[in-house]
Amino acid sequence: MSGFKYWSVFLPTTGAWARPSAIKTVAQQTEALGYGGIMMRDHINFPHRLHQGHAPMPVSSITVEEDGRERIREILDEEAKIPNLYESMTTMSYLAAVTEKVEIGVVIILLALRNPILLAKQIACLDQLSGGRAIIGLGTGNVDHVNEWVLMGAPYEERGRVTDEYIQVMKEIWTNPDAAYDGKYIKFEESSIYPKPLRKPHPPIWIGGLGDRVVRRVAELGDGWTPAPPLVPEELSGRVDYLKETAKGYGRGDVDFQIAPHVQIILDRDEQTAKSKMAATVEGNRTWAQRYSHSLEEYSRRFLCGTPSQVLKGCEAYVEAGATHPWIYFNYLTVEDMIDQMKLFAKEILPCF
Repeated sequence: MSGFKYWSVFLPTTGAWARPSAIKTVAQQTEALGYGGIMMRDHINFPHRLHQGHAPMPVSSITVEEDGRERIREILDEEAKIPNLYESMTTMSYLAAVTEKVEIGVVIILLALRNPILLAKQIACLDQLSGGRAIIGLGTGNVDHVNEWVLMGAPYEERGRVTDEYIQVMKEIWTNPDAAYDGKYIKFEESSIYPKPLRKPHPPIWIGGLGDRVVRRVAELGDGWTPAPPLVPEELSGRVDYLKETAKGYGRGDVDFQIAPHVQIILDRDEQTAKSKMAATVEGNRTWAQRYSHSLEEYSRRFLCGTPSQVLKGCEAYVEAGATHPWIYFNYLTVEDMIDQMKLFAKEILPCF
């Protein structure tokens, strides 16, 4: 398991149970249970259809057994049906104040929709206030996110070139006492932009996505890679090899890239109960499957679903494939169910890494 660092937990900052109390509770539980990081997503405008796909949405009711009899129990209240998605920089700053040790990351910010000068300052402040715990995932988005470019008045077709330049702008601000930049999209003369990040030379930049252009961007400009959509271990292994080989062409063959795949987990001591939980989040899972042209059965193959011993084997496969900072996307019916899964993972699986 050479290179492995820690497991992170994806917070309920989006989905049926996204609300401040859940975000704080899960973040603090993550730290108390011994995980290494907390992660969240970031979008500005997020239609309900995509909201379901980013956070598998439980069905509105489930069958439960009480006193030997089955009955239907409603599990979604009105608030749970609202497509909340908490803005990352605001939320990460809040989390810096309510946690002490876990690293705090976002996967991912659509960089071309932000002002990179202001964002660089925000990230530097976050890193200082958190004690050097910030991780910044950046990406270009895909066709599902065109509505955000329209909303923000940004050129969607140029998002890749803009992203590359903005990454360089932020690095300049973070590392140069008198930063200056003369590019196509950003120009500014020497400016003293402080504070600088606590972590040197700057917080890790994880670049999100999957295609060859994304991997080249990681190889040239990134510190890590967070692939999306989810990959199975054998797919991850091949892409990690491609990244390392590509990095040589940019003179970065010696970089120890952080590899942060998104690992979807449904965990229970009973295998059938785990499968039932997966079925109960079928609407969100179907949305994901449709987005990536998978059958629901094929998409289900991209989950680790079952008992601790079954899930452990899958987790080991991800680490053996090159994962150094995998982050867990627990599929859950309620926040209490999520915390139960986190506790079971921490007790039965975390000690194995």
